[in-house]
This record gives sequence, C-alpha cells and structure tokens, in this order.
Amino acid sequence: MSAAPTASARSGNRTAEEQTKNLQFATFRLGEDLFGINILQVQEILLKQPITPIPLAPAYVLGLIGLRGQIVTAVDLKKRVGLTPTETTDDHYHLVVSDKGSVASLQVDRIGDVLEIPAAQFVPPPESLNGVDPHFLAGVVMLENQILSVIDVAAALDTQ
Repeated sequence: MSAAPTASARSGNRTAEEQTKNLQFATFRLGEDLFGINILQVQEILLKQPITPIPLAPAYVLGLIGLRGQIVTAVDLKKRVGLTPTETTDDHYHLVVSDKGSVASLQVDRIGDVLEIPAAQFVPPPESLNGVDPHFLAGVVMLENQILSVIDVAAALDTQ
C-alpha cells in the first residue's frame, strides 16, 4: 500500500522516488463531486448509524456514534468542507477515518471504488474548486472525465 502524500508532495516539490509511487484513495461522492481519502486513513465504511446529538456543537458535527465500545464524533463532511448541504436522507454512509490517533466518522452521500493513482498525477489543490474550501484538500488528481479532490483528513478532523 502507499503512504499518505507528504508535505513536499502537497506543495508540488516531490522527489523522484515520491513521483514513481502509486497512491490509493477510497473514493466517495458529496453531491455529484468525486472525493477521496488516502486508503491508509480509512478504518471502515458503515451504513447509516444512530447518532446522538451534541448540544452546542459546531454545525458540521452531527453528534456521536458508538463503534464496538468506542465513541466517535460524526461529521457532516459536506458542511465541513463548505459545500451546500442537501436534504438529509437515510441513504448516507460513514467513512471511519483516523489521523494521528484521532478517529471520526465522516458522513458522505455515496461510496465509490478504491483508485490507484501514480503519485506524479497528485497536484496541489487550486484556490477555488466547486465551492470547497481548499484548506480541507490535500490535493487533486485529474482523471479522464472528472477531478478527484483528495480530503486532508487532519484538516477535516481539526477542531481549531
């Protein structure tokens, strides 16, 4: 498996070794837009989960879910990255992700495939991309007929 994109990869300054590696991303949709998360940061994918609301939590925090004795925060990823929320349905999924010991559930609209992409195709995100705050993007990959926006899990889980 591949490692997460490094800071040098995100800034566009990649070594020859970094450029020859392949990166794997678990893909999903927020609305019609294609997103991905480094496969090494995805612990599991869940169907709809019961969520306990948290009073006074930020608008993007849905609440808490229980995972086999572990309590994790459920985040509406669409709200978190700055996209316009759509009508809530029961047809959403949760990507349980981890970063440096932090675990959270990211609610997404649909689950896609795992894509293996040459690291050389991974480039820094543009300043504006379909209304997504670039702070939450690790980078983008130009695919044949669409853009894969790769979520920066550390930024998505940061509460600052």
